[in-house]
Amino acid sequence: MKKILLGLFALSAISMASTEQGTFSNRVGINMANKGTEKWDEIDLNDDNVYDESYGINYKLLYNVTDRFRWGAELGYDVVAYSDEFSKEFDTDGDYIGLLTYGITGEYDVYQNDQLSVYLTGSLGGAYNELEANIILEELTLTAKAYAKLGLGTRFQNGLGLEIGTKAVAYDLDTNYSGSDEMTRQQYYFEANFTF
Repeated sequence: MKKILLGLFALSAISMASTEQGTFSNRVGINMANKGTEKWDEIDLNDDNVYDESYGINYKLLYNVTDRFRWGAELGYDVVAYSDEFSKEFDTDGDYIGLLTYGITGEYDVYQNDQLSVYLTGSLGGAYNELEANIILEELTLTAKAYAKLGLGTRFQNGLGLEIGTKAVAYDLDTNYSGSDEMTRQQYYFEANFTF
């Protein structure tokens, strides 16, 4: 009887650290990201960023194709602060702006044991927010249009997990004081999540 119970416990531990083929998993995460770097038409803005740090929440619905590979849909929402430099120059509606992201995501476990799995993850999809700012004769409108994310994560037996990586958002830029027509923003992020 003792051997049977130990066997069942080991099996349940493996099924939590890995994922069972043909099933669905849900993941909810909270994250924070650094100020990052911004480029207007591939020109680095150095420290003259529009945005500062961000904090967010995201949800993934994953289909377990194999015990190592999962893919599915991702939905996220970030709250992004304006940088001090930008706030000094432009009038905006508040100090923060929301960013909605949505797309497809995939994960592959590069390592598994009874206690945890280590996975690579990537996401690609659309993004939306619109920033309108002005200073006397200068006007600027930034509209988010797409995002991409690449990360490395660890998922423990109890469903808790950690993830680090990089993410980028592409924007359409409309302004009356330069010839720029696009902006990209790249950040490094840290996420704590739970899979169930």
